[in-house]
Parts: sequence; C-alpha cells; structure tokens
Amino acid sequence: MLRHKLIHPQINEILGRAGHHAKVLIADGNYPASSKKGPQAELICLNLMPGVVTCAQVLEAVLSAVAIEEINTMMYEKTGPYALKEDPPVWPGTKAHREMGFLQSRRNQRSRADDSNRRSAAFREYSAHRWCEDGLMQKRKLGKTGLELTVLSFGASSLGAEFRSIDINEAMRAVHVALDLGMNFIDTSPFYGRGMSEVLLGVTLQDVPRDRYILGTKLGRYDAAHFDFSAKRVEESVDVSLHRLRTDHLDIMLCHDIEFVEMSQIVNETLPALRLCPPCENSSRREKFASSASAAIR
Repeated sequence: MLRHKLIHPQINEILGRAGHHAKVLIADGNYPASSKKGPQAELICLNLMPGVVTCAQVLEAVLSAVAIEEINTMMYEKTGPYALKEDPPVWPGTKAHREMGFLQSRRNQRSRADDSNRRSAAFREYSAHRWCEDGLMQKRKLGKTGLELTVLSFGASSLGAEFRSIDINEAMRAVHVALDLGMNFIDTSPFYGRGMSEVLLGVTLQDVPRDRYILGTKLGRYDAAHFDFSAKRVEESVDVSLHRLRTDHLDIMLCHDIEFVEMSQIVNETLPALRLCPPCENSSRREKFASSASAAIR
C-alpha cells in the first residue's frame, strides 16, 4: 500500500530504482527533451493541456514519495529577445503554487542567481515544514530487533564531504536540526570521508543523551576500491568506529556494499565475526546488536 501521494506507476518504479546522485528534471513543454536528455535518462510526458499538470504539482507529488538532497531552480531569461522583467505569473493560486512561490521568493533575495547555499537553506526550511505537516516522523519497527526508527533518518555521509565541499559547522548543526525535527536514527560509515564522518559525529553528539538517538555505522568498505570483510577486520572496524563516535555501543552495524565481494564470505565469515563483537557490557544490548547485525545487510 502506498503511503504517499504519488500514484504514477512509472514514476514510482523509476524512483524506486534511483540511488545516490540520481537526478530528476521537472520541466514544461518548452524544454527540448528530445535533444537534451541524457542517454540513460527516461522521459515521462504528463501534460494533458497547457497548465495541466504544473511543474509545481509534479514536485509536490515527488516530495511526498522520496527525500531530496538538493533542489535547483532554473532562471528565466533576463536579457535578449525572451527577457522577462519579473517572475512569470504562475505562483499565486493552489497550495502547490504557494509552496513553490516560497522557494521563488527566497530565490529573489539572493544577491547572485547561482548562490547554492541560500537555495539549499530555503529548500531545507521548506522540507522541514513539509515533513512536520505530513507526519513523516512516524516510527517503524526494524525487523525483529526491537528498534523503532523514524521514517526519515539522518544520513551522515555529508559530514564526510562525500558529495561536495561542506561547511563543517553547518554540517554539524544539521545533525542537531535533524534530531530537533524528530529524527531518531543516524547512519554513517568509515567510508564517508574516510573516517571524517564518524569523527565529526562523535564530536557533534558528545553532549546529546545517548538514548535520544539510534546510531548505525558500517564495515567492509574503507575506500573507493578498498574492501575487507575478513573476521579480523570486523573486530578492528567495530572498535575503531566506537572510538571515533565516542560511544560505548552501536545499535546497528551494516555490511557496506556487499555486491563487490563474494556473498559466501559475508555469510560464512563476516556475520559470524560480527555477532561475536561485544558492542558494550550490557548483555541485552549485545543481543540486540547481534540481531540487528544479522538482519541488516547493505
């Protein structure tokens, strides 16, 4: 059963197959899709007549289905034969238009059209409003682990500058914003920033009560082409992550990108070694950790 507004089968299928770095372009009929789309892109035509459906309505549906890391808006021509003196008059009206108008008004405050920091800040504020409004901070049980995770969780790859350069202070503040918005699961990896993500998380969370969040990290992948799922490295990786994250236990441990190694090693060596790792002195917590370790493989 769908838990969001988006019901278009083909769009749901494409979004389901999309991963990190995937991009969605929402454009009207003026965009030259036949000559400008990439060789791997899939084109979906939705317009029934001029103005139906609008780009804003499509964006609203997509936002209800997936979390978006960044949004970019195209500027209209300000010089030349197609120049406009002001924004096109499409923002007043429906709820979707008003929400897009919020983004547009924030964009007009920028001193430069390509100021990505301001654009991202506006989108984060908009997203926070939508998350709270739509009740997306509901929790779901993770298998048989007894853990309940919020539907939206915080991915800490950003703290490792995995996808772009970051402002460290801003990235660390983002963790607190996520917790304040109600997220309770934080996911990281020694691969993100080659350890920097775990280190910065440890610093950021040092004054946050440990029972306020569920913490998960990964093992097995340590660089672009460095994989090690051996039993010896499992124990070392857990110990190093505990030290970097400044915690006495991990709630979830994932095996990172197992498609690059033989599955037999994961089943016969990695998981048995992982179940033997004592994440803390509390026996009930150790059992929960072993359960999550075997249930969650990424």
